[in-house]
Amino acid sequence: EVFRQGVRDYLRAHAYGNTTIGDFLDAISAAAGRDLETWAQAWLLEPGTNSVAVEFECENGRLARLSLIQSAPQAWPTLRTHRTQLGLYRFDGDGVSIRTLPVTYSGDTTQVMIGTEPCPDLVYANHGDWDFARARLDPQILPLLGPRLADFSEPLARAMLWQGVWEMVLESRLKVTDYVDFVLANLAGEPDDAVFRQVLGSLENAVSYLTRLDPAVTRFAEIAPRVEAFVWEQLLASPPGSDRRVFMFDRYAEVASSPQGVERLAAALRGDAVLPQGMVLDQDRRWRAVHAVSRFGHPAAARLVVQERARDASDQGRLAAITAQASRPDRATKARWVETLLSAEAELPLADVRAATRALFPDHQHALHLSFSAEILAGLATLNESRDAGYFGPTVRGLVRPVCSVAYLGRLDAAVEAGAGLHPSLRRHLLETRFAVRRCLAIGERLAGND
Repeated sequence: EVFRQGVRDYLRAHAYGNTTIGDFLDAISAAAGRDLETWAQAWLLEPGTNSVAVEFECENGRLARLSLIQSAPQAWPTLRTHRTQLGLYRFDGDGVSIRTLPVTYSGDTTQVMIGTEPCPDLVYANHGDWDFARARLDPQILPLLGPRLADFSEPLARAMLWQGVWEMVLESRLKVTDYVDFVLANLAGEPDDAVFRQVLGSLENAVSYLTRLDPAVTRFAEIAPRVEAFVWEQLLASPPGSDRRVFMFDRYAEVASSPQGVERLAAALRGDAVLPQGMVLDQDRRWRAVHAVSRFGHPAAARLVVQERARDASDQGRLAAITAQASRPDRATKARWVETLLSAEAELPLADVRAATRALFPDHQHALHLSFSAEILAGLATLNESRDAGYFGPTVRGLVRPVCSVAYLGRLDAAVEAGAGLHPSLRRHLLETRFAVRRCLAIGERLAGND
């Protein structure tokens, strides 16, 4: 109510006028009777997201000590004052008991005052999502947590715990292969579609890293078929006519990479009996399957594109066909599109640019992408001068991809150094791609055992 009053005062005071963030904060401060200048400096004007971890000790079955450890990225070292709710979780044969403890923390270490709480199995630093911070889990808890995730009755709690496990991978504290094993062992029992989608999205990201990293350390030849089989099994197990069955097909079209998996999608397009009884692919699903068989170079890919285009005469069908054709794993196709997209003379509708770059360099074609990377990065200056800014986003998202290569990182460093005059959206994409490459290389180092 205090915030609402501050907003009302702000709107009345500045109706039909121009304002600054300071005017808004002054109105909220006056309504709240609190000075928000220090808060605004830390939370609105300083970059970076804090992480918080929990350390606790028990004695005689009771919680004896509990500390919150706050950290920040080295580049943005601001530590903030946070308000959060701790979740004290105890697992027993009947499920999980949850006690909550509101707490404010600041600085690098905060000792939490506790009563006579029973010793928890796990303390989670952001129960109920009160805080804006990364709540760090300890990798050592995973063998205990995995089988008990289904015991949490609230989907939000499960979603946040799943996210916490995935962030271990992003922070190079858990091997990405161990994450895949964890998901395949524990996801099948998740009843909530939104949580299921979330975790499948992270699983696809994990497979993306494994696809782009050195196969000598990724176990990719073993893991990829297991992920593919898991998604197919979940599709078959989904209730007939359910949303889950539909999105499981979408996910299968994304993760299928083996010759058998790609052929299964081609068979579904032919109408062979590979789908669950009564399941019929709508046009969007059919195009998803076409895109998969095309990007993996299935022998029938060209014919299937023509066949599907005949079924779908809409403009969306035309664009879907462009996506399928651009994704073909051959150098000549890539060369034509790279030349067209970087050309100062080529006239191409923005919708066609989006369609082509959507799948121009899929993850498994990273070697092809790397062979064009010097040409692409050198061509950004021409793109910058010859194209409207509306073309920059879709063009560079397709052409400048995060290849997990030290050599490619060096090329990106040089492009960033030389790109001071680029349009801000082009430069930003270079910086974001460089960040993604650095993260991928760090994940690869963790896999190789180089912690």
